[in-house]
Amino acid sequence: MVRPSVVLASYEIEHHQDGPELVNLTLAMEALDRLVIPPGAELSFNEAVGPRREERGYLPGLMFAKGKVVRGVGGGVCVASTVLYNAALLGGLPIVERWMHSGMTGYAPPTRDAAVVYGARDLRIRNNTQNPIWVRAIVEEGRARVSLLSTQRQPLQVRLVEEGPAFIPPPLETQPGTEPAPVIVDEGAPGCDRRLIRQFLKNGRVVAEEEICRDVRRPRPRVIALPNASRDPATVSPTPSLEEPVPPEPLPSGVAAAGIDAAGLSSHPELDGPR
Repeated sequence: MVRPSVVLASYEIEHHQDGPELVNLTLAMEALDRLVIPPGAELSFNEAVGPRREERGYLPGLMFAKGKVVRGVGGGVCVASTVLYNAALLGGLPIVERWMHSGMTGYAPPTRDAAVVYGARDLRIRNNTQNPIWVRAIVEEGRARVSLLSTQRQPLQVRLVEEGPAFIPPPLETQPGTEPAPVIVDEGAPGCDRRLIRQFLKNGRVVAEEEICRDVRRPRPRVIALPNASRDPATVSPTPSLEEPVPPEPLPSGVAAAGIDAAGLSSHPELDGPR
């Protein structure tokens, strides 16, 4: 029996999941572990992991719905899809389908996340090599890691180049309030306009490149009710005293989706995965 001897790519992140989210992540990673992708075949995350239902052990966890954090069965699973997605891109494999989240996740910046919803949004990758690819998916000590193994190395190296803002601060809007002190009506959410380009190198020289995706998300204004404020809503620049959200720490160079123009995706109706 042929056994893999080469690591095509390996990617891991700190997931900081706990409770129900950790249960859901672990179930998804166990479903992915030791899968084999034959040459020319596709791996569908949703087909491999299956429906996220309570009778299958999945629990209500935190996820995004139209840019806001809600609780739904399977929250936490998108960490698994994100790690698989990054490993596939670093391995030079085509991404057939990938979706961005409607809000900024804490474990992957724009162009580096992969939202999944069973029956609606999938992550699909294709094995474009002449050899089978084995998947190892492991969760341990606050980390989730996916490695892709084969019997032969890819002929080209992969480099990922990111362009554009990954964090666009939300504008501040004020409205009249009835309380004697300012009241936050809506925390708002940051936006982004980020492109990712994948380059293929041979002997340190770029021999081909492709635009992988462009993730565009409009910032949602932060709304504050002020005493004695004008009745006409006003939009002003954010101020440090209002404790604006801090962008997440950048992760090591990773990957994003291929073949999906993500501009405008956040306008779709969605339950699109955990934060």
